[in-house]
Amino acid sequence: NKQLTLLTAGYGTILNPFYRTLKSHQGVDYTVGEGSSIFATADGVVKEISDKNSTLGKTVIIDHGNGYSTLYGHARDIYVYEGQYVSAGESIGEVGSTGTSTGAHLHFGVRVWGETQNPLDYLP
Repeated sequence: NKQLTLLTAGYGTILNPFYRTLKSHQGVDYTVGEGSSIFATADGVVKEISDKNSTLGKTVIIDHGNGYSTLYGHARDIYVYEGQYVSAGESIGEVGSTGTSTGAHLHFGVRVWGETQNPLDYLP
């Protein structure tokens, strides 16, 4: 999504805005308008959808094969279902402010063999 230009929280240790304590942030946050499209970053199969993740709200996890998966959190609406094949660039939902959130944004995470990675190492 070309609207994802304002990175508001990086990967690693950040200050929790609710409790004013340090916490591990296992992805990056992009501020973008509520209702904006969330796009799959690569081809894959929807591995998991969660409506009640206590911190990330509505989330989608896509398995891209070879140990790679991506996570998209705080969605307002999700368009895909578990087991569905998605193509790179396909709209999978809408940006929202679900879970523990101070406003509409997309939380984007990358995992390799289950280990979180800095997503900025994988994006152009």
